[in-house]
Amino acid sequence: MKVLFLCLLTGFVSFFAGRYSVNPNHAVAIEEEVEVSLGDELVESEVEDYAVSDLEVIKKVEDSVVKNSADVSKKKEAYERKKRGKEVLQKAYDLMSNGPDDNMVLVTELFKEAREYLGDTQEVLSNLSNNLLMQGELKEALKVTKECVANFPKDNLCNGNLINIEFDNPDISKLEESIETCLENTPKNSMCHMGQASYFMKVGKHKEAIDKYESLLNQESSQIKIQNKFIYDALSFAYRNNGNEKIYLSYTQKSCDSGNKRACDRL
Repeated sequence: MKVLFLCLLTGFVSFFAGRYSVNPNHAVAIEEEVEVSLGDELVESEVEDYAVSDLEVIKKVEDSVVKNSADVSKKKEAYERKKRGKEVLQKAYDLMSNGPDDNMVLVTELFKEAREYLGDTQEVLSNLSNNLLMQGELKEALKVTKECVANFPKDNLCNGNLINIEFDNPDISKLEESIETCLENTPKNSMCHMGQASYFMKVGKHKEAIDKYESLLNQESSQIKIQNKFIYDALSFAYRNNGNEKIYLSYTQKSCDSGNKRACDRL
């Protein structure tokens, strides 16, 4: 019995061992199949991860392209508006070269159009302020000039224009404020000093007016130079109001000789 059992056990072991020893390829095939199977799962997983990552990249690229496209479009639009604004300004300057009074209304409208394209630049506001003042559009001129002074406090023309606009304001404190602002913002601006001299005349301070006017003759430092013929004219009235008819006539003659027709008409 023991012998039979040992024989059976030995045979079973032999059979079991032989199954795998006789067919080694079979075992390899199973092992390879398992490895391939696991490999496929890993590959599929990597593909899925890559696909998700790839979609995110594509989305980011698309978003970037859309944003860049919008930015380019905005820049192009801004460039075209600026170009058009410069063209309008040049047209206004060309018309102004014909003379200060010619086409004044059209020139003012061109500056308004340029403002739509270029916004509230110093160049636009300063020119628009001046043309509205020359047209006598004082209410609109005051609004534009105040904006100009607020945004560009060193602008000589706008500071000087503010005095001219406020000069006949019944509330004389407004004129005084404009002179103070002008002198504070642009102390070397001859328009400020001319305005102050005219203010002295207005309030009866003729001696102070004469001193201020004479200090403006042949001014060198100011960016805006007032022609001597106008200063001579102002001095003539200052001396006349101060009771000196002889010097009045002398300055009137000087103003006429300098090309001021209105002074010539008074002689």
